[in-house]
Formats: sequence, structure tokens, C-alpha cells
Amino acid sequence: MSSITFTGAFIRNADLCRPKEGGPFARIHLTANLTKAVRDEMAWEELPDCLDSGKLDGELNGKAMILTPNADKLAKHEIQLECSEVNDFQMFHVRNKDGESKRMELRFSARCNEDGAIGIIEQYIRKIGDAPASLRITYASQQKLPMEPEKAEAAKA
Repeated sequence: MSSITFTGAFIRNADLCRPKEGGPFARIHLTANLTKAVRDEMAWEELPDCLDSGKLDGELNGKAMILTPNADKLAKHEIQLECSEVNDFQMFHVRNKDGESKRMELRFSARCNEDGAIGIIEQYIRKIGDAPASLRITYASQQKLPMEPEKAEAAKA
């Protein structure tokens, strides 16, 4: 089992989704810092300063997410939720009023199938708001599949 940690994370909002098939789930929309450690883990190249926003490739087959507020007084409000997938990664360049770059921000979604997740998220937001937190997601690593013999031979040529 692998894990990735996002810093400066907070919940922007959450939706209760009811698909045609299967049970309801919570879609959690998150924001975090786009750090070098995250870029390396997700195999994303360094992004140029001139790029204001864009979609990023990648998806995590999540198992769990743990959101721990950074402030010592708020850390007791940590939440842990089952998380089946994390996707829809987008980067945004946050700029100050003068147009100078302040930071790179990462926005993404997590799917949570746990019963009562929306209530847990609601209570977290009421207590924590958008105070920065550390978000650790454990996920299953995708094994690389061997190439078919014909394709392997073609790749060598």
C-alpha cells in the first residue's frame, strides 16, 4: 500500500451523489499545495510560471484519506474516511493583486463510499472551516503489465 501527503489541504465543498447503479457516495472537492513531492509521486513535470491553469493526468485508487488540521488546537478534529478514488486533478496559479505568482494550487476530487460521510464532512467544515491541514491518502499502486510479445518486439525495433 502506498501513500501520498498533500500539504495546505482543505475541503472546498462536498456533494452527495446518487448514481443510477450502486449506492450513494460523497464526492469531496479538495484544494492543496502543488509541491515537488506531489509532482514527483504523481509523475508530473514541473509546470511553467506562465501557465495559469490546466488539467493534470492521473488517478489514485484510494483506500483511505486522513485529514489532519495543522494547528495543534484543531488536530483533535482529524477525520478518517474510506476513499475509493481520487481524480480530476487541476492546477491553478494563484496570483496576488499585482499579478505576481504567490503559489501553485492543486484542486481535485475524492470519492467516499463510507456511510455518513457527508455528516462527518459537514461537522469537520463547521469546526475547521478552510484552515490548512495535512491530507494523507493511502492507495493501491498499479502494477505495470508486461507488453504483449508482438508489441515488445516492435518497441525494440
